[in-house]
Amino acid sequence: MKKNPDLDLYISKEEYLEEKQPLVTCIATDVTYPDNSYPVLLRSYTINNNKITEIPNYPGTCHGKVLRAAMCTSAAPTYFDEQIYEIPHSISYKRTHKLVDGGLNANYPSMIAYCETQLLWPKRKIFMISIGTGQEKVDFTNTDHNKFASIAGIITNAFGSVFSAKEVAALCSISTLGQLGFLDVIRFNPAIDKGKGALDDTSLLGYWTEIGKQYADNHEDDLKEISEILLNCQNFNILNEAKM
Repeated sequence: MKKNPDLDLYISKEEYLEEKQPLVTCIATDVTYPDNSYPVLLRSYTINNNKITEIPNYPGTCHGKVLRAAMCTSAAPTYFDEQIYEIPHSISYKRTHKLVDGGLNANYPSMIAYCETQLLWPKRKIFMISIGTGQEKVDFTNTDHNKFASIAGIITNAFGSVFSAKEVAALCSISTLGQLGFLDVIRFNPAIDKGKGALDDTSLLGYWTEIGKQYADNHEDDLKEISEILLNCQNFNILNEAKM
């Protein structure tokens, strides 16, 4: 498997089959037209052997370099500059896009991941592991919380900002798909204390480490189950079935 970030983002199906490695995609937000931002997927694979961006559900590309894709998906505004990325729209035509942190448009990307799996494995039931960055604790017994404040607290992320309507819809959609039996999903997202979410506060590293250890201890049975499932997956290779 390619490890050098200067190498191409795209990896052929033959190489995937030989190395038995997972397919990888990362999400960036296209802000070329700020009033119409949308998620863009930077894939290491093709869908139906189509290397052009016009792919159903979510636009994207497998063109470019690993390092550039990493810079795009992590280009959080005020911390990093927006990235200029040329994306092919046809065999002979490329368009320049401005890409930033994928979290601006898809802070909860599980629905995007599910749509990708449906393109690649339309006949398979999906098992999804979703890992969050923490959610603020909400005290429902506190009389100072009115009903709206309590509901808003449920959908507040670790950095104190309320999720967008798109992210709430994605969360509800994934939950509904799970209840209907279309996929099995396990969500890991520890509760954190209010005021512990500053992105650049390095003094909180010890706190985050301890929260992670406690959360892992409390979910030891779930983690063991996931480990067994992943180990069993090594006995067969569903990449042969993938529509790449």
